Amino acid sequence: LHVLEKDNGDLIYQFKEEDRLDLLAERFYGDSQLGWKILKANPAFMHELEIKAGDILTIPNPHTGVDD
Repeated sequence: LHVLEKDNGDLIYQFKEEDRLDLLAERFYGDSQLGWKILKANPAFMHELEIKAGDILTIPNPHTGVDD
């Protein structure tokens, strides 16, 4: 699965074995401290350690503000 963009600008991403939320936050937002934003957008997961390879995540629109 590639990164797919939804109509609202959010991204759909398939989590890989080597992924971590801080690395994804750095990739998509340029700030590794924003991993919480990705976790918050995926309420099926209470903690990063629950996310497994193959899980599909929503990455909130990288072009909006941090608190959006």
